[in-house]
Amino acid sequence: VIPPFEIPSWWPIVVGIDWGFRANTWIGKVAISPDLRLFLFWEYCKKGKYIAEWAADFKRSCQDQIIKTIEVDPSAWQKRGDEKTIAQQFMEIYGFLAHPADNDRVGGKMLIHELLRWKDRPPKYIPPTGFDHEKAELINRVYGPVKYKEYVNMFLPEEPEKNLPRIQIFNNCTEIIKILPALTYAENDPEDVADFDGDDPYDGFRYLCKAVDRYIRGLGAEALRREELGRILHEREVSGNETAFYRSMERYEASQRKGYGIRLH
Repeated sequence: VIPPFEIPSWWPIVVGIDWGFRANTWIGKVAISPDLRLFLFWEYCKKGKYIAEWAADFKRSCQDQIIKTIEVDPSAWQKRGDEKTIAQQFMEIYGFLAHPADNDRVGGKMLIHELLRWKDRPPKYIPPTGFDHEKAELINRVYGPVKYKEYVNMFLPEEPEKNLPRIQIFNNCTEIIKILPALTYAENDPEDVADFDGDDPYDGFRYLCKAVDRYIRGLGAEALRREELGRILHEREVSGNETAFYRSMERYEASQRKGYGIRLH
């Protein structure tokens, strides 16, 4: 927990929302610094607010901010007898597309543990056989540049971690600060967190952390795609070999169709 500071206007922001009426509506915003440190700098927590009220409150808070993605409790897409779903009403008021949040409870809990980790992780595994150039080229041809990069990275020395914990919370985000220490494990599932009245900030925070993680991983995959395209275009410019260029592009497009890239919101 840290004192607030002014978030630079060009930092991307990811939003997570757990909506409610009888329960709280909790909204959190995380800003992402250039070195991928995360800052939960704004939260909204209200009970008994209709969607027209909390969605409008949220919209007003977003002036001059670069909102990259908004993820909302997936129940907002359920039909409840109204003409429009909660998600549709929110998007009409806010004016931009929202996405269903990832509701993997155990995965979300484990990710929160990782983002709040303050000890260095154990050294990574390095295959005893060492780097195999032929194997690397085979991976690149068959599976594409993303998997090739994963193989190469297995043999690179690790840089010391300087971003611990990866997420920090402004001290004006009082609801999530209050809720996190109150969480306990569920009796029927020791890998999950027990539900209790008032735990809405935790659910929203879990959605938010998963959304941030996907956004950052998407940045990495997009960078690899751009890097691979740049390499192919450079080889074409240097060699002038159109046949080799089209074959390289066919392999690249095939790797994308297989789903090795990560879609950006």
